[in-house]
Amino acid sequence: MPYWNYLDASNPDARKIPGAFLEEFLPAPDGHVRNPLQDVPRFGQKVLGPEPRLHIDDIDLAAMDETDFTGSVSFGGSQTLFSNPELGVRGQLENVPHGSVHVLVGGARPANPGNGYLSSFYTAGLDPLFWLHHCNIDRLWEAWMTKAGSNMESGKQWLDGPSGRAFAVPKLDGTDLENFTARDTLSGGKFHVGYDDLHAGTGVPVPPVGGVVVATKQGPARMAEPQVIGANDEKVVLGNNPAETAVRLAPEAGGAVVAAMGPGADMAAKAKRLFLKLENIRGVSTAGGLKAYVNLPVGQGSENLPQDRAAGSAALFGLASASKTDGPHGGNGITLVFDITDLARRLIGLGDFDPEHLRVKIISAHEGGDADPVTIDRVSVLRD
Repeated sequence: MPYWNYLDASNPDARKIPGAFLEEFLPAPDGHVRNPLQDVPRFGQKVLGPEPRLHIDDIDLAAMDETDFTGSVSFGGSQTLFSNPELGVRGQLENVPHGSVHVLVGGARPANPGNGYLSSFYTAGLDPLFWLHHCNIDRLWEAWMTKAGSNMESGKQWLDGPSGRAFAVPKLDGTDLENFTARDTLSGGKFHVGYDDLHAGTGVPVPPVGGVVVATKQGPARMAEPQVIGANDEKVVLGNNPAETAVRLAPEAGGAVVAAMGPGADMAAKAKRLFLKLENIRGVSTAGGLKAYVNLPVGQGSENLPQDRAAGSAALFGLASASKTDGPHGGNGITLVFDITDLARRLIGLGDFDPEHLRVKIISAHEGGDADPVTIDRVSVLRD
C-alpha cells in the first residue's frame, strides 16, 4: 500500500492531498471519465495545516515522544481488549495526526450536502484517501517500535485478541477469509508489514552507518498511571459559546506542583509531568474540534486568544459514534488528555498559577450549536 507522508519536512508538497486525488477526470485517453479517487465528498482542506475555525492545531509528531504504548497517557492508549467502555482514553497517535487528518480533510458538515466521508466512522473507508492515511499511521507505529526506549504492549489478551470476535482479511486467492490477531501484525508475524522508509516524516533518526536498529521492548508501562490532583464540580456544556470551569486542586498537591516546577527544583521533580484531562466528551457532531486554555487573563474575550495559554486541541473524530449508548463504547464518548507541563512551568514563572485552582476555558466548533451541545462530564488535572 502507498502511504501519504504528510509530515515529511523534506518535501514541500507533503501536506498537500496527493494530486491523483484532486483531478476531476482521469487523464487521457480516458479523460472523459470522472476520477473515482476525487469523486467523493471532501469539505475540508486540500493542504493540511491548523484549522482555526474548528479549533484544531497543526498536526505534528509529538506522539512519537511517548515511550509507553499502553497507559492513560501513551502512544497507543489505555489498556483495552480493542473496545473498553470503562476507559476509552485515546492514545496520542490516535489524536494527532490520526483524528486531525480525518477531520481536516473530511471537513465539518455544511448545511446540506452531508458529511465529508473521512469525518465519520461509518463512511471514512469509502474515501480512497483513507487507506493512504491509515497506512501512514501504521508506518508511524512501525517507526516508533524501532525507537530506543519504546515499550510495546505485551499482554496476551491484547496480542491474541480481540476476544469475542476476530480480525479477518481475504486470502490472496479470494477463496475465503483468513483470521489474524494483533500478534500477527508485529515483527515476526505473518502479516507484519515492511516499509521502504521509517525515518522521513516520522521523527525517528536514521541510525549511524553500521548502527543497529533498536528492537522495541515488550512489557508493562514503565510510567505509573498519573494521579488525579484536582477536578471541577460540574458538567461542561459547549454550545455556540465557549465554556469556563474551575478545576479545584488539592492544596498540598498544588503546592507540590509549584515547588517542583519552580526555580531551584531538583531534576527528578522537574521530570514529572502535569496533564489536563477532559473526560467523557459526548455529542452528535460528526466533525469538529475543541481547544482548551488555562488561566486566560480575567475578562479575556473569545477572539485572538493568547496561544501561550493553550493546553491543547483535538479533532472530535468519531464523537457521534462513541456517544451512542448502544455502540461498542457504551456511550461513554471520548476522553482526551493534554500534557500541560510546559504551560504550567510558564504560568508558575509568571506567578499566575494558583496552587488551589486553575481556570479552564474550552472552545469547540461543531454543527450542533446550542440545539445539540457537546458535553464534558469532568475536567481534571493529573500528575505523574
